[in-house]
Amino acid sequence: AFMLNPSAHLQWKLTDADQLRFSVARTVRRPGVDQLVPSITLESPGDYDVTIGNPNLTMERALGFDLGFEHNIGKSGVVGVNLFQSNITDLIGMVRTLRPVTDAGQDPDDFPGGLYSFQNIGKAKVRGAEFDLSMPLTFMGMDHTGVFGNYTRLFSKRLNPITNRDTTIDDQPSYVYNVGVTQEIPAWKASFGASY
Repeated sequence: AFMLNPSAHLQWKLTDADQLRFSVARTVRRPGVDQLVPSITLESPGDYDVTIGNPNLTMERALGFDLGFEHNIGKSGVVGVNLFQSNITDLIGMVRTLRPVTDAGQDPDDFPGGLYSFQNIGKAKVRGAEFDLSMPLTFMGMDHTGVFGNYTRLFSKRLNPITNRDTTIDDQPSYVYNVGVTQEIPAWKASFGASY
């Protein structure tokens, strides 16, 4: 099937050290193979549960907006903040069906938990803020050593069809972060690093 997914990206240079970026894009996320294939997974999502794939899933579609500000520090350092939001339709989620586990060929005495499957469960919103820092440690006399860090705070909202209340998207973390260090060895024309 043909689907048009346009995007636009704008960038403004505010000063020699500062720039502002804005983007808007329509994207899709196709279901995973394990979500589509009607095979059985035992003990999932929990003990005594059974999960079966759904070949009738459609892909998620999203319209995303992104606004970012970057400030250059010295020759190669940068610090930035980014605000984003994504409006999702046809969100894919795992739901407990009303069907008995015998529909998946399982004995209810062995799997009394329930039968789960994947469905398109409606609309959702994801928004957040991201903070980035990357800079060499030249000011400490360490010209070939750099540090970087990133922290993203996430918020999501979708309607729970059972309680008719807003809840977060399944397995959505509230934050993600990473920090690291890089080291160049000019004599070897090599570099290495570590991150957490």
